[in-house]
Amino acid sequence: MANWVLIADAYHAEIWVQEDHMLLEKECVLIPSVHHRFNREVGSDRPGRTNSSNDARRSSIEPHTDSIETEHRNFAREVTNFLSNALSNNNFKRLAIIAAPKMLGYLRDVRDKKLADVVVGEVAKDLIKSPASEKLAQINAILT
Repeated sequence: MANWVLIADAYHAEIWVQEDHMLLEKECVLIPSVHHRFNREVGSDRPGRTNSSNDARRSSIEPHTDSIETEHRNFAREVTNFLSNALSNNNFKRLAIIAAPKMLGYLRDVRDKKLADVVVGEVAKDLIKSPASEKLAQINAILT
């Protein structure tokens, strides 16, 4: 059974596969189902308004969550669902994760125990735009 390595940031995820200690190959690339937009494109034009509790003045209300952060969390959920389905289908037995620090945190937040149990190593590093040789060096360091 194969070892999988996930290399991810908030906009892309690559799955690298190692079969029986043979060379690693990039198997697939995942991208968010909702493409990155600027906050000004996601939110409304004007913030909501509220009345002051002790007079007639009105104040603007800022949103409690950042829309872009929500999109990144949703992508982490999509990646985790993909990995969980692959694990259920016995596509891999061990998983290593190399992800940008924030993305690694999002992935940890949404993965289930079954997926967490097969994770053999994690590295908080953004390698998605790095050359393949750098990715392979980091992957080999984790899997050996």
